[in-house]
Amino acid sequence: MKEYLFYLIIRLLCFVFNQLPLRFALGCARVFGALIYLVNKKRRSIAYANLKAAFKAELSPRDRKRIVKGVYFNLAQSFIEVMRFPKIDKDYVERYVSIENRDILEEAVSRKKGVVLLAAHFGNWELLALSGAILGHPIHIIVKEQKLSRLNVLLNRYRELRGAHTVSKGISVKEIFKSLKENKLVGILADQDAGRNGVFVNFFGRLTSSPRGAFEIANKVGSVVLPVFMARQNGPYHKIFIENPIELEKGLDGESVSQKGLQIFTGLLEDYIKRYPSQWLWLHKRWKSCPDRTAVILDDGKIGHLNQSLAILKQLKRAHKDKFPHKGSFDAEIVRVEFKNKLCRFVFSVLARVLLPCIQGNLEFLKFAFKEDSFLKFSSIYADIIISCGSSTELLNLALKKENNAKSIIIMKPSVAPLKDFDLAVISSHDSPPRARPNVLEVLMSPNLIDEEYLNTNSAKLREKLKQDKPIKIGLLLGGDSKRAYFEESLVKSIIEQLKEASLKINASLLVTTSRRTKAAIEDLVEKELSGFANCGLLVIANKNNPDEAMGGILGLSSIIVTSSDSISMVSEAVSTAKPVVVFEAGRKSFSGRYKEKIIIDELSREGAIKLVKPSKLSDEIIGFSFRNFEISGHARSDKIYEYILGRMF
Repeated sequence: MKEYLFYLIIRLLCFVFNQLPLRFALGCARVFGALIYLVNKKRRSIAYANLKAAFKAELSPRDRKRIVKGVYFNLAQSFIEVMRFPKIDKDYVERYVSIENRDILEEAVSRKKGVVLLAAHFGNWELLALSGAILGHPIHIIVKEQKLSRLNVLLNRYRELRGAHTVSKGISVKEIFKSLKENKLVGILADQDAGRNGVFVNFFGRLTSSPRGAFEIANKVGSVVLPVFMARQNGPYHKIFIENPIELEKGLDGESVSQKGLQIFTGLLEDYIKRYPSQWLWLHKRWKSCPDRTAVILDDGKIGHLNQSLAILKQLKRAHKDKFPHKGSFDAEIVRVEFKNKLCRFVFSVLARVLLPCIQGNLEFLKFAFKEDSFLKFSSIYADIIISCGSSTELLNLALKKENNAKSIIIMKPSVAPLKDFDLAVISSHDSPPRARPNVLEVLMSPNLIDEEYLNTNSAKLREKLKQDKPIKIGLLLGGDSKRAYFEESLVKSIIEQLKEASLKINASLLVTTSRRTKAAIEDLVEKELSGFANCGLLVIANKNNPDEAMGGILGLSSIIVTSSDSISMVSEAVSTAKPVVVFEAGRKSFSGRYKEKIIIDELSREGAIKLVKPSKLSDEIIGFSFRNFEISGHARSDKIYEYILGRMF
């Protein structure tokens, strides 16, 4: 019933617009196009993001929005022109349609091998076929069946009014061969996504899938392939551009013929789009099957957050390689996000939530909050995937998701932004992630970069800086004060004394690093205790001199790793090495709320991944540590993230 009612409405509109003067009807169409632009949010968003992917920073947000509006204006006018097909005759075509290089078509027809007119969803492609038929060259058009059967019949009847012939897509191969052998013209649209089995060509710098049929058919019959484009010049006036035949060398196989031919056609289409950017169908997901991906990491300046984001990026790259083993690239960029001040950050957190629904193309509204270099970087860049970690960047993550029509990944439970708006939220168990959410991946440990390659690479770099290289090495990862933990000098002194004792008894080197959270007094104490100690092979004070390879090198070289309990990131990295890990508890602040880190520490202890000890027992534990019960592999844990990403992000 709904379909029939919709059909009656279309028939009524056809009658009305056939009674109106042409220019007035097209003026109404532009108004109609403006209204559709306002309400058709999903397709409008796709078009804007496609323009950003194609032109990058060459176009301003205002230019992109103007072009997208132009697309709707052109489509609405084309729709009205299709409704007026019953009134279009030879006089109409000769008045409103001009043809450039018509002699090329006549020469192609004279070869008596049939002609494939290769076209795109450009200008009014429906009028292109009708014009050809009116001017003496009836075209066999390959058409896609519409979902509404009555409208499909009506549209095909309009297409065939002046001698064109429609052939249903998918069941048309024999009829196409027959038409070409009879030296007829066959029109094929070759600019929409053809899925994973299509031919991949370069289009605006990205691989895109195109249908292979046109060139394979033409090659078998020996037909001429002519690229043809129709562009609206002004109102009802159009121009048909006939390009030179696409000639390919002889002896190519079907795959090579399609790939080379489609690349030439796609290059021509790209040129026409640059000349008439609002006349191509940007609303279509042209890069849906594109194997190229670009990711952007929003860096809030915290090295722990950045490393977690890089860990997710590593799994994305791994999944991309497995998904597209023979084609495509995965590029990534780190963008430093810097607010002007704390007040600007607060105002941004309030304003961004209100603006999110309409933020695409309007990022300028957020410019007040960020330093200029930072804003210019993240606002101009295009990305398929946005990654962030930490509360300060979570709303910006969603804003850039909207801007680029991208997918978003957040690490940690968002504190302000709606969790449902993220495509993937990687949340540690201690943050109590909501259950049964398809976009939530609960992990016990924080994502990290630790794998065999990372450890080997950083170990090789760090080994050159060691003062001594004993067979046994004890690594110490010393944290710092946090919301729930603190370090007293007496505790740290006890830890250092225990490590010294153990290293002397088993003749081991100490490889020690503090964190950026370690306060100055503790750093001074560590330096005083270890700088002159003979068995100290390495001492890194992170706030003074922190080589990039320090953490990975210490983890890779150490025979046993000792870490404080205040940082889940440090504990996670240590456990991910699949080496013996001893954890001692830092002091707990009063009234600090739930000690979330302890939830993870206790679970890892129950699994046997770590040994939780009192500082006074640290030396004995290191000396008598048993390797037999150690079975937890951190690499297996990262597979959980990898499998989730592989299934949902590509």
